Amino acid sequence: MFAVPHQYLCLLAGLEYVSLLGLGIREHCVLEGLVIDHAVIIWFPFSIWISLFLLRRCQCSKSILNTATTSSDSLPLHGPVQRDPVCQKTEDVTTALSHFVVLIAFAHAWLTFLHLFTVILSDRTMACQSQGNLNNASSITWAAMALVVFASSLLALVFGHCLLAFGIKKDFEHWGYFLYLFRIISFLFSTWSLLLWIIDLFEGRIEILRA
Repeated sequence: MFAVPHQYLCLLAGLEYVSLLGLGIREHCVLEGLVIDHAVIIWFPFSIWISLFLLRRCQCSKSILNTATTSSDSLPLHGPVQRDPVCQKTEDVTTALSHFVVLIAFAHAWLTFLHLFTVILSDRTMACQSQGNLNNASSITWAAMALVVFASSLLALVFGHCLLAFGIKKDFEHWGYFLYLFRIISFLFSTWSLLLWIIDLFEGRIEILRA
């Protein structure tokens, strides 16, 4: 089990390296284009699933470790316990790092989405350039940037619901600083939905009371 956060972070770095390696192989056309495209598209969501699965095991290991520590601390002792300052400092660093684990896991999911989006966009841009539609290619780039911003916000909400689906509790202890990001984006989407509802209400597309 991955009870130590830096072990999980090293594993995330390994998944990201494999993703970049697949993109490098695709760029240099080492394998047949269709084969590597399918492999890359399958690998990206699979790597996100692996990161969420291992994150759940990391959280379960953390809960078991905290329970064992609490139980040992509650035992009756005959004298004061002196803790090693080095061990205490290591525990403090591990605790502080654990608050960033889910946020870094989301960053991995976001980078994976960006890689997948780059694969799709590069194929579309190359097709436009081969046909001589340079203006169309530039418009695709701007539209892609706007789509990435919207999809990134939506990805944060989907990632949060995936955490809940994997049984990771929605609190600061388990979600860390990602909880703040999730709440901010949820508030923005809720505000936007409320604004659209008010606009539809004033334009008469919604009837509150019917005769």
